[in-house]
Amino acid sequence: MPPVPKLTTSLKTLSWAAYLACSWTWCIGMFLPILLLRDYGPWGFVVFAVPNVLGAAAMGFVLTRRVSHRLVQAHKVLISAFSIVTVAYHFFFVLWLTDSGIFMRAGDATGIARISPTVMALLPVLGISTWLLLRPASDRRQRTIATVTWMLSMLTIMLSFAHDVRVDRPPSQPFSLVGLAPVSFFGFLLCPYLDATFHHVRRSTNREAGRVAFALGFGVFFALMILGTLTYRDALMSMIHPEASFRHVSPFEFDSLIFHLMLQMTFTVIVHAIMLRRLGLRPLSLALPALIGVVAGFSTRLFDTFPALGMTTGELTYRLFLSFYGLVFPAYVYLCMVPTPDRHAGLAGPSGRRKRNTWLASVAIAAPFFWMGFIERRELFLLPGLAIILLARLTLPAGPGLPKRTSRGGEADPLAPAPGRSEPRA
Repeated sequence: MPPVPKLTTSLKTLSWAAYLACSWTWCIGMFLPILLLRDYGPWGFVVFAVPNVLGAAAMGFVLTRRVSHRLVQAHKVLISAFSIVTVAYHFFFVLWLTDSGIFMRAGDATGIARISPTVMALLPVLGISTWLLLRPASDRRQRTIATVTWMLSMLTIMLSFAHDVRVDRPPSQPFSLVGLAPVSFFGFLLCPYLDATFHHVRRSTNREAGRVAFALGFGVFFALMILGTLTYRDALMSMIHPEASFRHVSPFEFDSLIFHLMLQMTFTVIVHAIMLRRLGLRPLSLALPALIGVVAGFSTRLFDTFPALGMTTGELTYRLFLSFYGLVFPAYVYLCMVPTPDRHAGLAGPSGRRKRNTWLASVAIAAPFFWMGFIERRELFLLPGLAIILLARLTLPAGPGLPKRTSRGGEADPLAPAPGRSEPRA
């Protein structure tokens, strides 16, 4: 192959890697490691980062194009639900963020003076990006915007120097990681298989390019992004400690941080909205996840803290959203997406109904244990909760082998761009 096509292919693969990193760097990747650092010290960050990077990167090696297409067809409802929850999560997070001390300055109770310069800088960027992304879908356009988004985020992270914000931190509890670590691996290893943006990249690349895109996207691009959280970890502590003081921190340092957060959240919301549209969600229905997130966000402002739980309503709501990624979604992948010994995949037929019922029942039984672990922060309760999910698979059918399903040649790819606008695949 001539050098120029090789260079073009390499740049295309790198842009897919940037797309993957930015679509996965949402409010979990930007805030959860800070929460874990507060509660468990450096090992909390490790328990977050290692399964997150490995689990997301592994999808590019585990799935082929055909299998990815089949999974999207068979599990369209839950893949759509994953994107809906993710979009709602972002709207909640923005409202929670704007209610924190990050936006406040001395004599400015509303925070308008703090946020105004950032908003003025963001509006042109977000406006142009939104217009380009929501036009008739083009993979090249999305990859280009993802690459620019990643580069701008890395620049703003470098400008967000480490802060020493004056907050009282609770003592770390590394022993609690015994209960949290298995659940972290369970969630981050399985959740990627419900992410529509991941499936889109996997089916838009060949085997070699797909593996390189996933490996670089998470082993390098995404890893750098979550390491960047260490530079602004104390700044976001205000969301947990509203009494934190920021008067000694220059506005410029916060402006760059806010720019990074808003840029990443906007990109993630838009690409998931595009995927939802391709999955068949009507345009008017796209307002549903936004409405859910706004209601959750405003609820955190209407209620006081929960002294019995030792956290603000914002952190409580954040942790409740996390339960989808720690329990509901990975349990579905484990019980409903992974083929059973009789090679049944999906939710079709009596075996499919049994899988769905098993998933719902096991999640309901495990939920109190996860509440104790995630909300009450008695993490050892997570172990029996996870055991319930793992053992539930033993109840699934394991009868005689069934013929393997083959995809029909004329079946349309729901995540493909509009006809006439698709690009040659790498």
